[in-house]
Amino acid sequence: MPKLEAEMARSLSLMLLSYAAHGLGTETLSGLGEITLRDGLVAAAAAVGARRQAAWIIEREHQPQDWNRGEVDLTVWRKRSKRMRWFCAAELKWWRKDDSNNASNRRAELMRDFIRAGAVYPRLLQPDKMAFVLLLSTKTSWSTTVARHDAGDAALCRHWKSAYGEQIWDIAVMRTCPAVRAAVRDLHGMGVQMPNIIHSRLAFSVCVRQQRSEPAVVRCWSVWKPQGSTFLNDAGVTQITAD
Repeated sequence: MPKLEAEMARSLSLMLLSYAAHGLGTETLSGLGEITLRDGLVAAAAAVGARRQAAWIIEREHQPQDWNRGEVDLTVWRKRSKRMRWFCAAELKWWRKDDSNNASNRRAELMRDFIRAGAVYPRLLQPDKMAFVLLLSTKTSWSTTVARHDAGDAALCRHWKSAYGEQIWDIAVMRTCPAVRAAVRDLHGMGVQMPNIIHSRLAFSVCVRQQRSEPAVVRCWSVWKPQGSTFLNDAGVTQITAD
């Protein structure tokens, strides 16, 4: 992993961990909102830029020009040849609920973030860019949503649980997973051009716990669109989303 990518993954993850630690210490973790966490990502990215003496522009909730709705949680830009060019994007999820009834919705939302991260990062054409998906979760929420799941979304859960190596997400092959069909359907409505294959790697993970409290875990995946992959056309989307 490139040095800047590793540094950014670590900084973003530790910032989320610090919020979790504060929430555990003050017994306010359940009230922590994603808006606060997004602010933390801005501060974490700015800290990396400051250490490198780089003049970055950091934007929260940026909507790419070709999307008709939906925003990327964090986008970092820099000037090159008098033009602003993005080089880092991050999607964020915070799981604190552990009900099994909504576990499928949580998986679909996380899958949507993985596809969106791949959509903004064609690595072949822009090798200096990076995209992350960050998840802060309680241990119980992770167990209910991913670790104990062995039904329709089992293939996705195996990828999320893997701590080593590169994971390959073939969207067409995974169309049997309800979370994939739901994510593709939602993103198609947003006008997002979706890659047919994405790759991911767990870039950083860290855990915090305090006495008499369950652990909170931060996982940060690096996601990209690999060489040789294409984007789904309308027929491909229909094939995936058809019941």
